[in-house]
Amino acid sequence: MGIVTLGAMKQYERIEKFLNFLKSWYLCYFSPDAARTLQTAAPQPYLNRTGSNINNVAQYMYRENKRIL
Repeated sequence: MGIVTLGAMKQYERIEKFLNFLKSWYLCYFSPDAARTLQTAAPQPYLNRTGSNINNVAQYMYRENKRIL
């Protein structure tokens, strides 16, 4: 929800681009409760089945694509 809110504001251009990138994803089994759990601090290139590692994937995308994000 925070990404959606900040992505709608013109002053946060990077978050808007990240939001547009996320909109192209298809998540069948995404569970918001699972995404709230604490994960290890290790970047991961792909989401797991429940999406609980979304913070790790965002960290990976930032490290690999700093210019874009």
